[in-house]
Amino acid sequence: MVADRWLIPREVACLEKVANVEGVIRLLDWFCIGTGPEFVIVMERPNNAEDLLEFYNRRPGKFDESLARNLFSQLVKAVQGCHQTGVLHCDIKEEDILINRETKSLKLIDFGLADYLVPGKINNNFVGTTTCAPPEWFTTHQYDGVKAEIWAIGVLFFRLITGNDHPFKSFEKVFSGELDLGNAQLPPQFEDLIRKCLAPNPHDRISLENMLCHPWANPSSEENTESSNNQQN
Repeated sequence: MVADRWLIPREVACLEKVANVEGVIRLLDWFCIGTGPEFVIVMERPNNAEDLLEFYNRRPGKFDESLARNLFSQLVKAVQGCHQTGVLHCDIKEEDILINRETKSLKLIDFGLADYLVPGKINNNFVGTTTCAPPEWFTTHQYDGVKAEIWAIGVLFFRLITGNDHPFKSFEKVFSGELDLGNAQLPPQFEDLIRKCLAPNPHDRISLENMLCHPWANPSSEENTESSNNQQN
């Protein structure tokens, strides 16, 4: 459908911007309903797929760490690709991620709350799921969208690995850094990565680039570093 850019719904515009990002659902078509503001979006329908929450609930016991590592890498790369095109998803959670049951490939879906990324912009209105909101929103009612998405990724993968609803039992625990591990035994490197995602000060939070290079997410990077150190010694 041909339309002036300013008439295109923001969700559609964002989906068009991320059309070539791997790990993101594809927009096939869209059209307005009559002359009103309503519109219909036609999306691809991946085969053998279910949302990550359903997938997790069907698996007994702990979430498999190697699978979590694979999904973590796929999701961070997809979010990174969205940011590079100038799009914030704004609602990263299990229900907005599809996983292929056979290939374990991931698709980020539902850009209904997506926004344009403006580097350094501070938001005064929270958009997303409050259980995934970063602590700075509750203390200052302001947040940086990129830093908020890093926090949301930390919350998501903490829940997948531990099975606990939230990393912290209370708001005060966020600032003391006392994770609600329950009976879970976290791999030390994973706990280090999660703590860096969930740093209460957004300026201390790990970047998406460093998340992909972290030893838990990319074990080969640590092996290469150790090998290089041994050669130097």
